[in-house]
Amino acid sequence: MASSGNKALIKYRNSLSALSNLIYFGSTTLSGLQTLGEEYTGILQFDSDNSNIPALKMRILMVLLSSFGQKLVLSALQKFENSDCLKNDGELRPEAQLHILRVITWLKLFIPILERLHKAVFYWSGFYGQFSKRLTGIQYVLVRQWLKDRKSLYGFKILSVVTLVYAALSGATESINFAQLSADELRARTQPTHSKVVRPLRDSCPLCLEERHSSSVTPCGHLFCWHCLIEWLHTEQRCPVCREPVQPCRVVPLHNYL
Repeated sequence: MASSGNKALIKYRNSLSALSNLIYFGSTTLSGLQTLGEEYTGILQFDSDNSNIPALKMRILMVLLSSFGQKLVLSALQKFENSDCLKNDGELRPEAQLHILRVITWLKLFIPILERLHKAVFYWSGFYGQFSKRLTGIQYVLVRQWLKDRKSLYGFKILSVVTLVYAALSGATESINFAQLSADELRARTQPTHSKVVRPLRDSCPLCLEERHSSSVTPCGHLFCWHCLIEWLHTEQRCPVCREPVQPCRVVPLHNYL
């Protein structure tokens, strides 16, 4: 009972987070009110011309993109990844199936890196703190000019460079791991659960609670599926078991591990 509860919590925690964001921004931004952070810092949302408050339809689009944008993209990729056309008996040739699977895997791995690159641009320029605001052209205007402090801009530019370097290192690490994925590992990610061989509990992943694939180890010594662990670390950079800090670049894939 406890394991099924943990599995459900892990499965739906991103959906619950997106729903809470929708409720919060629905009661503030969509209602024409400032959020707590906006009110505290004295900023208002304006359109790309800095002449008017964003129209309601643009605010709705921004809130939906902010709450569900990434989740919808990843869900669509996952659904396409598990579609019948990419099965062994699908209509596509095996070479085409593997090529599509590699493209989908690459997109799922590098979407978080794209977000880091966006953050680096924001820290440098000071515009569009969220990707959803950049797509809708919504930016902030400082109402209380006396709060403006130019000295802090240099610190943000340094942070921009650090974020850019971190994104580059993460991208290089993901590229190496992606290049080492074999065809069998790509195929294993699309197999239905009931076709998997049940192994002892010691060979299961603590996150998905199923047979471990592409075993990877954290610096604290705990084993997970590679994709389960990386997906977890994209939202919380701590070991799911012992809560020790873990950076994605420090995760070690165990090749030829039984």
